[in-house]
Amino acid sequence: MDAIRYFDLLKARELLFVVDDLKWQGLLERYRIPFVHFDDHDLSAPEQPPLFFWITHLDYHRKLMSQWKDATFISSHLALAKFDTSPECMDYSLSQFLSVDFADTIARRTRYYEAMLAARDACVITEAGELRCRFRDEVEVANDDTQFQSGWLYSVAEFFESSIVNLESEQSSFTLNGDLAFTGLIHLYNNPALREQAGPAVTELLRLASAGRDNVVSFVDSRVTRLVVGGEDRTALIHDLTRGKERDVCATEFALGCVEFPETQDWSLNCVLNESTHGAHVGIGMGREIPHIDFIAKGAELRFVAPEEA
Repeated sequence: MDAIRYFDLLKARELLFVVDDLKWQGLLERYRIPFVHFDDHDLSAPEQPPLFFWITHLDYHRKLMSQWKDATFISSHLALAKFDTSPECMDYSLSQFLSVDFADTIARRTRYYEAMLAARDACVITEAGELRCRFRDEVEVANDDTQFQSGWLYSVAEFFESSIVNLESEQSSFTLNGDLAFTGLIHLYNNPALREQAGPAVTELLRLASAGRDNVVSFVDSRVTRLVVGGEDRTALIHDLTRGKERDVCATEFALGCVEFPETQDWSLNCVLNESTHGAHVGIGMGREIPHIDFIAKGAELRFVAPEEA
């Protein structure tokens, strides 16, 4: 199924939402969204129509990851459980999600992937200066599909960005150097213990950053060397949170957001949709031993450098 067709069905409220908590019933009914509880739906049933999974609990995220491999239908999910699941954020997330121009977003995503895969460097220009991303000859792409295949579980967020990742090693796909002024940040956790341990400190960073002023992250050879949030130097904090764990302060993702949100964005909320805003974002951490944090530069200027120009 074409991705635009899938999202058109979703926006027209013709796609069933599979949810993991009926406390969202009032919210979903207000947006006229058909839904069923995860436990009341047979994922192994053959010849099912396309589904969408709205996941707000980590235990149900684990259930979904273990069960989808036996499925034969088309599906995608939004793993909200890794972010903020407050009623305020859920309402905001659903409103932002349904406001997306999916055809425009996916077309921009395709253009950005083509530009990045043909370039030697991608330069992000903000008021802090230039952040230069140098690509390897071979890169790891998060997901550049434009078609949904049966029996595969897609993450919706992957359709809203063009993302290059350093999964194999610290600089397996790209190297970052320079400065990025960012509008705001989001953070995710893959286990409750990490959220309890690191969450308060990173939530404070989000609060400071949410005003969108005096936020700068600097990289040398893909490592964070300086972090200023809300005008306050928090370099020591980010090093304390990450030292000796996973990839430390090394960049794990370089991505271009592809959504022109028609509604005002609330940067005080830890919402995964915020990273999709048109511009650029850079991520550190894998969400297992340290939080995955995305620094998001809304509306950043982009410039691509061809191999012969580099």
